[in-house]
Amino acid sequence: MEDEIRVIKEEFDTVDSLKKILNLIKKRGIIVEEIDYLYYPYWLVKLSIHVKQLFGSREFKKVFLMIDGLSGVIGYSEEPILRIEKIGKNDGKKYLKPKMRVKDVDIRKYIIATFPLKYRISLAKDIIIKSIQTNLVYKKFWLIKMHNPKTGKKITLLIDSVSGAMEYVF
Repeated sequence: MEDEIRVIKEEFDTVDSLKKILNLIKKRGIIVEEIDYLYYPYWLVKLSIHVKQLFGSREFKKVFLMIDGLSGVIGYSEEPILRIEKIGKNDGKKYLKPKMRVKDVDIRKYIIATFPLKYRISLAKDIIIKSIQTNLVYKKFWLIKMHNPKTGKKITLLIDSVSGAMEYVF
């Protein structure tokens, strides 16, 4: 049995960049033990927003938010390109289930606090969310497990397949 998940299309040139990163790691004498990946959950929220201003009003038909499926942290996003990935129980592909639901996060409060600044709206009298569409989507992260024989420390490097951002996880 397979599950189907929506995955954000990778923008980061993972294969070439991954080779460059691995070469840099090896040059520093660090040993790569395992290269793996996982799919991390996000809620993609598409909003239609009506803003009443002191002089008139404005419509924003496509505003996108991404909500971290584990922590609930919200941020604005561009409209991502999505693809379907099939995940079988025995194929080694890993994906995390979300712990947060969209209703656990106060989207309206976030929009009221951030929307005028983000979209440079002055003299906003009221912000009305006219429609909300939500989808569970995943972002692929590469995990490079390695150790430094000089220090004996084990380190995992996490690489975002969409942006290329890297972070060490100890």
